[in-house]
Amino acid sequence: TDGRQAIVCARNGLLTTVAETGSRFATLGRFPSVNEAGAVAFAAVESNGESGVFVAVHGHIERHFRSGSGFAAFRGALISGDGHLLALATPDQGGQALFAGSDAVADRLLGLGDAWGGSHIVDFAPNPASIDEAGRVAIRIRLADAREAIVLASPRHRHAQRREKGGG
Repeated sequence: TDGRQAIVCARNGLLTTVAETGSRFATLGRFPSVNEAGAVAFAAVESNGESGVFVAVHGHIERHFRSGSGFAAFRGALISGDGHLLALATPDQGGQALFAGSDAVADRLLGLGDAWGGSHIVDFAPNPASIDEAGRVAIRIRLADAREAIVLASPRHRHAQRREKGGG
């Protein structure tokens, strides 16, 4: 192999390249997502060294999050049916988190080290299948005291509910 990376969609038996490394992108994130309308959200580092979260729609790629604006790096993205975008990113102060907008402070949903239920988050797992049309997302979290919970985060209303399992 030549070491190139690509994000490819299969539709009606045809493969279409959404993004690839080369002239525009140096690397692509490992966690892209696609909504039913065919919009593909992904993290990437551009050839100029800037990282961000991008959305590709019908061959047009637009940046929605950018490094240097409170974010150090991006790992992936989730996109809802109505195009609401969530970014899995590392803010400048460190610690991976999930963000509902481009403000690294005001738009933070949850992240590593956040206080939760008398403990703190040590792991979390968003899933592209867990985001609904309204942008609400179910996220599995693991706490330092070994409890786990499923958190429902609603970015538009900053409302979260939880269901705990194990350990209490």
